[in-house]
Amino acid sequence: MATPPQYDIADLAHVFSESLRPTVESAAATFQHGLRVAEARTSVPRFTGDNAPLSITFDDWLSTLNWRQLELGLDATSLRVFGLSTLGGHAAEFSRRLLLERPAMTWEQITEQLTKRFRDPLREVDAQNALKNFQQNSGEHIRPYGDRLLTLALRALPVEQLSTADTQRRLVDIFLDGLRSVHTQRLLLHRTPATLTDAIDLAADEHVLESSLVARRQNRSDAFADPYDTTEPMDISTIQHPTPSERLFREVRGLRTLITQAVPQAQPMNESSRDITRQPPRQQRSQAPPPRDDQLRSRQWRPP
Repeated sequence: MATPPQYDIADLAHVFSESLRPTVESAAATFQHGLRVAEARTSVPRFTGDNAPLSITFDDWLSTLNWRQLELGLDATSLRVFGLSTLGGHAAEFSRRLLLERPAMTWEQITEQLTKRFRDPLREVDAQNALKNFQQNSGEHIRPYGDRLLTLALRALPVEQLSTADTQRRLVDIFLDGLRSVHTQRLLLHRTPATLTDAIDLAADEHVLESSLVARRQNRSDAFADPYDTTEPMDISTIQHPTPSERLFREVRGLRTLITQAVPQAQPMNESSRDITRQPPRQQRSQAPPPRDDQLRSRQWRPP
């Protein structure tokens, strides 16, 4: 779409008398504002509520609409006209039925009914579950990490609930628990920020200080380095790492060595040890034969 021409208010007003200057300036400003609104309307995707694969979701449409409202400075009446012009399909039919029943509905009331009808409840539940496991990614800076948390909070919680003190304390706790720097976590616990924005600012400032300190230490080590030292740093990229089979072979070999050292081998026995350990055979006790009758009668017989 071609960019509309920009008219200079002073050039339009100088041809008229001084008495008409305020009227001309107001009309020119209104005309330029109307051009900006018309251009912004084309940049907002049309929400249909058809759940098509490539269609915009309700939350994304509402977020874009709220951003355009802040950008253009629309009042309640202009916002209602602007928002209804970005609806289509089932969403437009639903809004039309609402206005036929209650023509004096405000845009806030229309938005509330649209939210009940077209917002996906599972999307809010998924966002709430994501808040519980929210973590800072490796190498991610503080500002993008905080922006991701704010975006997720907008999906999980109503807009009017985000500004409450309890919600802000909960978001600060989630932001603190997900940080990777223990030093920054200790700082936030000591400062106890009241809002998520304050926590992001404190953590970002602390991150800048840590980065500056690391850079100063690096510069100091480079300044005291020996200029005549020609030793080249070792290139670790040329190191060949063992394959899994080679690692397994080394572990088995090491385990066998440990077993060999822990359990001594059996030594052959010499002749002296054999003589000492050899036991003479036990002599069986001889049993006397049972006495005869004549021996029992004889007094000279004695038991053995």
